[in-house]
Amino acid sequence: MNALMTSRERVNAAISHKEPDRVPLDIGGGASSSIVIEGYEKLKEQMGVNSETKVMSKIFRIARMDTSISQQLGSDCQPLMIKPPSNWNPPESEPGTFIDIWGIKWKQVYYNRDCYYYEAVTHPLSEAEIDDLDRYPWPDPLDTDSPMA
Repeated sequence: MNALMTSRERVNAAISHKEPDRVPLDIGGGASSSIVIEGYEKLKEQMGVNSETKVMSKIFRIARMDTSISQQLGSDCQPLMIKPPSNWNPPESEPGTFIDIWGIKWKQVYYNRDCYYYEAVTHPLSEAEIDDLDRYPWPDPLDTDSPMA
């Protein structure tokens, strides 16, 4: 049996095909291992956490888990969030919709009275020709002035 490892050591051992002290646990480290906002609000209430709920994915309505909760649950992973470009301001859109950084318009679709998801309804490149790609205002991946999301 290996000695007790830190989360970093545990994950590094696992991805290096070495035996960790236990299987690494990912709760909230990414959208696929996190929780929808409504469920997260109930979890925070049960755990006595009063922090503001941050959103990891508006499209999928996934909460960014508070570090204190992920630690209490024994998670070994933390999310790595990408910054939006510093010159991007979300354009105005009608209620129940939003336009993302790529110019895609998303609309709320309810699947019952209280729960909804977002569905893409328009895409700025849906009718594009190959030459249009050069004129499209792509986000700058080298933007170092961007604030954290």
